[in-house]
Amino acid sequence: MRYWRTRYILIPSGRDPAAGVVPKGEEFNQAEILISGAFKVLEIIGKNQWTKPGEPDVPLRLLPTTFDPSACVLDDGLMIELDRLNKGEEQHPAGKALEGMTLQTVAEMMCQPNNGLVIRDRWWNCESSELRKLKDQGSPAVNVHEDSFTGEQFVDWLSNTFTDIKTVDEATEWGRSLFDKGLIEHVTAAHGFFNYGHFFYRLRREYDVNKAKRKKPAKSWFGGKPTQDPRDLLERHAVISNSASSSFAPLGKLNGGLAAGEKKRKIKMSQTVVVDLDPYKRSDRAEVAVLHADIIHNARNA
Repeated sequence: MRYWRTRYILIPSGRDPAAGVVPKGEEFNQAEILISGAFKVLEIIGKNQWTKPGEPDVPLRLLPTTFDPSACVLDDGLMIELDRLNKGEEQHPAGKALEGMTLQTVAEMMCQPNNGLVIRDRWWNCESSELRKLKDQGSPAVNVHEDSFTGEQFVDWLSNTFTDIKTVDEATEWGRSLFDKGLIEHVTAAHGFFNYGHFFYRLRREYDVNKAKRKKPAKSWFGGKPTQDPRDLLERHAVISNSASSSFAPLGKLNGGLAAGEKKRKIKMSQTVVVDLDPYKRSDRAEVAVLHADIIHNARNA
């Protein structure tokens, strides 16, 4: 067998996870367990990257969603975050120590624009049938977590911002400390603080002084009017899916049209790294594999 041409795909086993996956004192639902597992897989792979001497490791990222793959591209906030992640143009204010800083000062630093901490409205557990039923009843938007960020993003922001935080473990401990002191809270008060990309947190009301000034997107990432409600997104997706020409029409056109001279948007939804299959150097040559991993992940149909 020409093993260098072999292709493998990693899929969930369907079996219940082993004991110890869920932290003590916490309760995870099935989706949270599966997404936690996906993060763990990327963490293990990230520690076994093969890079040329002097080259830094490529950070492996994962953006979770509960929308179907073809619908998630209509989530403007998710697309903006994906674009920021791929461009890597965030500015991290450095040179200050976190020790001794007041909670209000930390909160003000968190709200600075383009600082690596993505504070936005997030939609979660948006099931089509239930959302349409609630909209027919005239209910307000559901499962919309306003002005939130993930635990993973907060840990990254702490690591890249403060001089007295050297490791991810230290940043996680600081995040837990700031959570316990009341600076931030879990959006549904269901969990403590964890370095997870699918757990959403926000500043507590008394510290979010910039909430009224925070700007919402004026237009969709693809052009046109932005979607304000996950139910509208699902309806738009249904219209596009049922359109005879949807397979050939650019997303910008289906979403309201592009402005004059505006270029079509491109989406990069996967990441590639080289994995070292022989970390103990037992072979007389490099034993590597090329990993292609999705950035956007839905545990229900990944």
